[in-house]
Amino acid sequence: MNRQLLLPALSLLLIVSCKKDTTTTTPTPSDVHLKSGLLLYLPFEGNMADSSGNGNTTTAVGGAALTYDEHGDSASAFGGTGNGERILVTNNGSISFDTAFTVSIECMVRTNAYRQGFITMVNNATGYAPSFLVSASIPNLPNLDFGVPDSTGTCDTYGTTDGKLTDTTSFVLQPESWYNIVNVFYKGTIQTYINGNLISTKTGGSSTAHVCPGAQVVIGGWWENDPISINGKLDEVRLYNRVLNADEIAELAKNFKDN
Repeated sequence: MNRQLLLPALSLLLIVSCKKDTTTTTPTPSDVHLKSGLLLYLPFEGNMADSSGNGNTTTAVGGAALTYDEHGDSASAFGGTGNGERILVTNNGSISFDTAFTVSIECMVRTNAYRQGFITMVNNATGYAPSFLVSASIPNLPNLDFGVPDSTGTCDTYGTTDGKLTDTTSFVLQPESWYNIVNVFYKGTIQTYINGNLISTKTGGSSTAHVCPGAQVVIGGWWENDPISINGKLDEVRLYNRVLNADEIAELAKNFKDN
């Protein structure tokens, strides 16, 4: 064997294997902080408890129960049949906001033919002191609606029509389809996102939200004499005392596709 022929080849092999890889880049972190400003969080993982860390008490009424979620996992979503099932959240003082808040839910309806409330904040016993309403509750219209009453109202009224900032979209939830819905209030401007896409914006209300001591969050309905409860399912319910940024909204919607 000719040793002189092997040496150059071995030298070339050593040079190539020791060459430094300069193609690696450092990834840019996204601006996602979904625990910051979290007032209420109901993931429905085997129970209906508040997982925000604030310890707000939740109570099931009207036969409210857990059911299968969009992945087929049992006891992993809240389910209603439109017959008054809902969850009442007792505010222990931690649920408070003024110039900004964000509501995020995952939602599926079995029908879009009648009024349904998804998540609201109101005095459940009287219907007074509404703070916000996310629903498909407009008479004769199945459109998704986000309403925020004017802060000039009092705590012993239902809220006036001319003092209600309502983002009535043209979006209709299709039966048996799951959606991520994010609603944002900021100083008199309200926005609705579906599956991470901004679909509606309205400006013209008070710069401060209307929050009264007697108001409580109601999951799946409105107040007890007009429950307009959901015929469908809710999951991953979140309430923040701030506006979520674009990265955070995209993160919440990452498992959803446009329907």
